[in-house]
Order: sequence, then C-alpha cells, then structure tokens
Amino acid sequence: MSKKALYTFSAIFFVVVLGFVTFPFSTKLIDKVEPYIFGVPMMQFCMLFSAFALAIWLAIWLALEGKIEARQRAEEKEEVTG
Repeated sequence: MSKKALYTFSAIFFVVVLGFVTFPFSTKLIDKVEPYIFGVPMMQFCMLFSAFALAIWLAIWLALEGKIEARQRAEEKEEVTG
C-alpha cells in the first residue's frame, strides 16, 4: 500500500463517518418517539460509534504509515549503498 492509497482511503473513511453522524443510517429508527440502540438514543449512539471508529482508524493509520515510511527509508538506503 502506498501513502497515496492510504491517504485516499482515509479521506473516504472520514467522509463516510462524518456522513454517518450527520445523516444516521436508518431514518426509520429516528422517526420513532424514543429510538434507542444499546440503551442510548440513536443520535448519541451514532456520535459515540463515529468517535470510536475514528480512534481505531487513526491508530491503524499511524501503524500503516510507519511501516510505509520504514519501507521507503530501507529502499532509499539500499539505493544509496547499492
């Protein structure tokens, strides 16, 4: 995976999660008087889930970016010494 692909996927992911918070996945649940998921109101669930998803993705992103940069440094070092 290249940095460009990682950044493109990340941008798409953030837009999808932002859309999930802005426009929750099921309007039928919102139309109910008191829509609850796991004991919390629907919109609060969407906000909590999005925060959790973004935190997990940022941790994965950090690990992947570190591996990509390490591979690029190894390739550059190999070209210099090669």
